[in-house]
Amino acid sequence: GAAQLTLLHNNDGESTIAPITYNSGGTEYPVAGVAAYSSVVQRERAAARDAGNSVLNVYAGDAFLASTALKCSLPPNPEDTPIYDAVAQRLMGYDAHIFGNHEFDYSPDFLERFVRESAINGVASEPFLSGNLDFSAEPGFADLLDADGVIVDVATDGRVVGRSAILTDDVIGARFGIVTATTPSLPSISSPRNVAVTTADIGSTASLLQS
Repeated sequence: GAAQLTLLHNNDGESTIAPITYNSGGTEYPVAGVAAYSSVVQRERAAARDAGNSVLNVYAGDAFLASTALKCSLPPNPEDTPIYDAVAQRLMGYDAHIFGNHEFDYSPDFLERFVRESAINGVASEPFLSGNLDFSAEPGFADLLDADGVIVDVATDGRVVGRSAILTDDVIGARFGIVTATTPSLPSISSPRNVAVTTADIGSTASLLQS
């Protein structure tokens, strides 16, 4: 049946966990951190539910970035140090994450760690998607890859990395499809190692998404 959808969408959060001051042309602008952003998400989600709408909250890439905040999660810190971006983002209840280029800046190994730390109490809570990335040559992702690439709701066995997703709004009952892609220039601007990009340019990427 028909439904009204409120789509909450962000990208390029890039490890802005704490508030910062941004300088542009000699003028300083305060930029709020993740706590303030989370408050906006919760407010908009509540307003959408009050209006009877379905809600999807989607992170569309570059969920972390080289920074002092990310450095707190990197070696030589202990291996069990949390990735604070993953902690903050899972508390905001995202319905899906799409891989951007910065997700690969510290190799697929760090990205695997990020995906695994996004689980809640050890249970996968959301899919991680890209329609044009092939992770099959990265052994660390073997138990994370969905068999046919299309994740329906969230696989209870933890296979949460796929090409696209069909998600059910548990409140309204409506179903929504998410199709995704990552920039085909990924190999030249980041460090995907054995993760292969299956499209060569924007045109072939658009064709893939349409199909």
